[in-house]
Amino acid sequence: MKWVMCYLVFSLFLTSLMTLASDEQAVYDAHIAWISAFEQADIAAIDAIWTQAPDVILVTIFGEEIKGWQKVQKQIKTSFVLTGRTTIIGENLVITVSDNKASATMDYRWSPFPNIPLKATELYRKENGGWKMIAQDGTGGLEPLRCNAENRVRERVQQTKDALVSKDFDALQEQIADDDFTFVNLNGTVHPEFDKAIIGKDLEKIREFSLEVIFLTDDTATAHLTLTLIGNNEQKAQFVIKNFQLTKLDFAPKPLAVQPKGKLIPTWARIKTGTPD
Repeated sequence: MKWVMCYLVFSLFLTSLMTLASDEQAVYDAHIAWISAFEQADIAAIDAIWTQAPDVILVTIFGEEIKGWQKVQKQIKTSFVLTGRTTIIGENLVITVSDNKASATMDYRWSPFPNIPLKATELYRKENGGWKMIAQDGTGGLEPLRCNAENRVRERVQQTKDALVSKDFDALQEQIADDDFTFVNLNGTVHPEFDKAIIGKDLEKIREFSLEVIFLTDDTATAHLTLTLIGNNEQKAQFVIKNFQLTKLDFAPKPLAVQPKGKLIPTWARIKTGTPD
């Protein structure tokens, strides 16, 4: 009975997160649930993440295209039998949302083939207030939403990172929108202007910038990063880009929601997509 009560409390907590989450955050959560469920070979969680519709598509890493939920589910089950639990290491994740459609793209490595760099594209559709996967391409061949905009945003984020790491303030200033820039320093103080000295003081304390995810919607992209400070402490950061110009550097943003780990992942994956254990 005590376990049931804990489960219900945990469910209500996650439901509140779902209610407050933006569409970009909700798609990000669905993506993390997919990765977690696939790594753990959890077919019940997979069933909850995918829409079980006839138009779903799965493209294997060998390029085989499979259509229709029954065939897709069978292929995933076959993969689990062959490989069991695996590990996926992803990077350069971009989530794009447009109305009731969304895409996620990333570079990744999969433990059965650890030395082969791969790309993935995931497509999602909003159904009954939640986001469901409708396609997954382990070769990255499926085109994401707003592919050209995504590529430009990726480039802009990389340019921003490079300028900050090298302390190239001229290169950084070239990216900034005229009369529309805000800097938030590591202490959370807001500076509504570009000031090399103020930004430079924080950069002296930062050793590394690691990208978590880029959210792209309409004319705005928000890059969520982790800062590794001198001394190895970590702090979050955001780059906000509007119309491909940098409008905000935030070294003290509200972090993305922390997801459960370990034994909670399969349960979390099912709860987040509305399917009981």
